Order: sequence, then structure tokens, then C-alpha cells
Amino acid sequence: MTIPEWDSDGLIPPIRPGTQEEDETESTIRSPYEATVEQLVDRFAISQERAILMLGFLDYRAALYQVGITSGFQWVNGSFVEEIELSQEDPHVPNDIDVVTFYYPSDAEDWQVNPLFYPPETKDKFRVDARRIRLGTPLTEATVLDIAYFYGLWSHTRIDWFWKGFVHVALDPEQDDFARRLLEDQLRNMEPT
Repeated sequence: MTIPEWDSDGLIPPIRPGTQEEDETESTIRSPYEATVEQLVDRFAISQERAILMLGFLDYRAALYQVGITSGFQWVNGSFVEEIELSQEDPHVPNDIDVVTFYYPSDAEDWQVNPLFYPPETKDKFRVDARRIRLGTPLTEATVLDIAYFYGLWSHTRIDWFWKGFVHVALDPEQDDFARRLLEDQLRNMEPT
């Protein structure tokens, strides 16, 4: 698995602990860690509440695919990738999944795409706090500042500013179909929380 285990603070370390192997690449030794959607399910859908959040995330990705956003990747972060249940002593957290979608624009109209990146709507409908950065367009100062903002903010915890890691996952409809079946099987076998 490419996503390291949580450290003693319940965080993914920003750099994988241990020695560097010759076959390791930048994406396997440091954050954001590249993973498949199946690995996200396996690693983080460890309770009924988390599995339901993950279903919302897959529904969100399906909505992106429906408007033609099928190429790019997402950064996944927030309390969903932290072991927040231990620090908060509440099995019903996290409340959503934080996502920045880096995507190549589709032929869809703005009225179809914009709601998928409006956090109040995506939180309500999918339990996803959604942001975006368009790929394949001129690299502007504003784009660089947006990327730096998310990387800088997401590399630390919100309250005590501990360094932490997050996850990078490709947009891939076929991969999502398999992950959804896996997740639905897991949910059938989970005890209600």
C-alpha cells in the first residue's frame, strides 16, 4: 500500500518513515501519496460512517464523470485521512471529505460544472468539501498561488499546525466501479455504529 500508516498523532506522515529503496519514487516517499480509489476504500472506510462518506465521494466523482470531467486527479485530505476518532473521542467524525480536483475542462456548460465545485452544495449532497484547479490552461500567478495555498494548508493540522500528509488519486471511472462494489460489500458486513 502506498499510503503510510497513521503516526502516534493519528496523522499520515508527510514523508514516509524508514529508508529509501531504489525503486521508490517521489510519489511513494512523500505526500501527496499516490493511491487508487480501491486503496482509499481499504485504508479509510474502516467504519460504517467512514464507508458512507466514501460512498458520497464516489457519487461525487460519478457526477464529475457525468459532465465529462474524466481526466485529472484529486487531492484527498481533511479529518477523513486522519485518525480523528481517537483524538476527538467521537466515532461519528469525520463529517466530510476535503477534495481538490485538478481537471481538464470538458465540453459541459458552466452551469453544469460550477455546482460541483460549490462547497455548500457539495457538502450537502455528497458530504464532500470540493475545490478545483483547472489543468491544460495557461499557468497564471493566481493558479500557482491556489496550488501553493492548498499544499501549504493541507500539509498541516488546523489547530496545532503539525506536519501531515494527504493522498493523490486519479480520476478513473472504471476504477471507481470496482471500488464501489468493494465498498458496498464492506458496508454489508459492518456493524452499525
